[in-house]
Amino acid sequence: MNQTQRTYIRKRVEGILLEKTAEARMKFTTQAKTITNHERVNLIRAGKVKLKPRTELAKLGAYNTNLSAVFDFSDYETNGHTDTAAVLKHTKKLRVKANEINDNVMLGDAVEALKMIKDFENFIV
Repeated sequence: MNQTQRTYIRKRVEGILLEKTAEARMKFTTQAKTITNHERVNLIRAGKVKLKPRTELAKLGAYNTNLSAVFDFSDYETNGHTDTAAVLKHTKKLRVKANEINDNVMLGDAVEALKMIKDFENFIV
């Protein structure tokens, strides 16, 4: 296997690794859930949300007109979150596999390297 082939294979492995890392990040991320101001007004009118406690309301400025500052919408909205520990654990396995392929490319033959790339594309942790 010549240097051009080795470089190509390493770049392919790197591309697959980046793609699978992005998939892992999406897999371990929960999306934020937000509601519109129109939905907030409807919830207030329906009596489904309550005013925040007086201690929190006392901290507000005189001109704060943000509904979220006055009413508690926590049952209807959530912040997004990424489980970074799970992402790191998942991507560590991917990096080990990618390093194994790169080692084989540098020390092995082209046929085996191509087979390993195909296996890596289908690799599921």
